[in-house]
Amino acid sequence: LISQGKAAVEYMELRVFVGLASAAEESLKGEALKVMGEVYKILGESVWSQLTGIAETQRTQLKLLFSSIGSESNIIKSLKKCSIAERSESATRKSSALKRSASRMLKIESLEECLEQLKYGEISNKIDALIYVGEKATFAMDGISDLIPTHCNEVIGAFTEVMKGLFDMGFDEVHLRFIKYFMNVINKICSSKMIVENLAEPELYGIIEQLLTKLLFDGLEQLGPNNEGETLMKCINSTILRLLENCQSTRVYCVLISLLKLYTLSPSPNPLLAPSMSAKFPGLIVKCLLKLTKVIEQLLPSIDLAKVLLAIHEFLIALPPHLSSSNEEIASRIIKTIINEVVKVKREHIWEAYKEVQRHRTPDTHIERWIKVILKSLQTPAGDQPKRLLAENSEVLAECKNRLTALQTGGDIYERINQFKMRMLNNMQKKAN
Repeated sequence: LISQGKAAVEYMELRVFVGLASAAEESLKGEALKVMGEVYKILGESVWSQLTGIAETQRTQLKLLFSSIGSESNIIKSLKKCSIAERSESATRKSSALKRSASRMLKIESLEECLEQLKYGEISNKIDALIYVGEKATFAMDGISDLIPTHCNEVIGAFTEVMKGLFDMGFDEVHLRFIKYFMNVINKICSSKMIVENLAEPELYGIIEQLLTKLLFDGLEQLGPNNEGETLMKCINSTILRLLENCQSTRVYCVLISLLKLYTLSPSPNPLLAPSMSAKFPGLIVKCLLKLTKVIEQLLPSIDLAKVLLAIHEFLIALPPHLSSSNEEIASRIIKTIINEVVKVKREHIWEAYKEVQRHRTPDTHIERWIKVILKSLQTPAGDQPKRLLAENSEVLAECKNRLTALQTGGDIYERINQFKMRMLNNMQKKAN
């Protein structure tokens, strides 16, 4: 096959290999699938003309195999080899040819039909729909179709619906292959800024919630005999990071803060998650917020800061006055971190965005006070910061001293207190420098 190519295929009875691919013996099955993979590389989608009459389960197995080794038709491969000049000259002609090719090959006439099949069709039809969406996404990245970018909200909405029951399908070989291919397609879409940068807030909320939910699936890493679970986890992580990078930053911040509010303060935020898993959800959201906040200086020019501060305010007014759980404490800390980093960049200009918070029907009791403290610390000369911080924490140090004395643990307690104070001073001096 590799040396003779298409000439060798003419003498092969492909249905024999399809039968062997369903064999019980794993080694025989694996080799037969390799042969069919090589045949597909040579013939592309025309291979189906030689596979009439095969069982539906065999057809589904082959569709998954072909999609995993690359479902691109020869016309897409040749398009990628074209120079930029050649692509520009014939983009219109190739675009119409690709559309005819995809609809004929996959028996799908429109994106609407495709998304219906993806949500409600049999698994064989779902695979057809995934291939269709994957190819249209490739066309968008190559600049010859705007179908997926134009209908990004509908596409992501459909993927979110499918994802809700994705792990309920079971984890036999066929379904595991489908799940892997499904996650690869959504990763491909989310990796393109031109596709997802205009994703609306409700759809962004839905897809991020589902991705984080799947990341918490019990036993995910152990799925499959060939580390499929580990591969899935990496793919889900990568997809979340691509969304954080490529979606509009204001929407990302607002969605993450809304999710943090839901999963921190609601007793049963997600019926699909066990309580033990729901308790881990805020930690994942905090990691996402930290990832964004590390680069907030670069993001701020494109962020509607007033809207983000309003989302923070609505979170804080829902937070109980006395934090009663570790998740509430973690959530409060990340909110303070965001405000701290924003104020360090914006300085006094922060007050312009803060006006939106002042217009809210519920008065602010946190943000204004935090901003003033941060601005004051930024105005303090660096050399005075350790003394100021030590003075501000004198009550904490006194409490430490009292507790240590009460414990009577032996040894030179006061010497240890002095050592602790010196370490604290040194650390603050390093931080100030």
